[in-house]
Amino acid sequence: MYRLTRTLSSVGIGRSRVPKSSSLPPPVINNTTDAKLTNLERLTSRPILTPKYPNAKIGVVTGCKMSKTVKVDVRVSSKNLKYGKTLTSDRRFYAHDEGEDCRVGDKVRIMPDRPRSKLKRWYVQEILIRKPKVEED
Repeated sequence: MYRLTRTLSSVGIGRSRVPKSSSLPPPVINNTTDAKLTNLERLTSRPILTPKYPNAKIGVVTGCKMSKTVKVDVRVSSKNLKYGKTLTSDRRFYAHDEGEDCRVGDKVRIMPDRPRSKLKRWYVQEILIRKPKVEED
């Protein structure tokens, strides 16, 4: 087992006790930004992924009886670092719905906005999943 690991580590697979900086080819410099990076850093560095809507929240509409306003419940979950337990809590936001298109049960994306009233600081950006309309007899 030890011999196999040692031979594989010399090829670049497995653990190695000796740094392999000497076995790297010299860096190829393309432009001024790449001048400071080695080949290993270029290969291991990944682009930083940022969300498309960093301040957006996704929730479910729970009330739409007010004029141009909906109540949106957003589920927030966080994991306890020491015990590993996931805690979930619901937060309620009042959001501006200009076209009054939202219905109870719709899944929506809300974005922060200027203060529109005492409680309203969010607006409905889009309806992600629309709940089917129930026809009453």
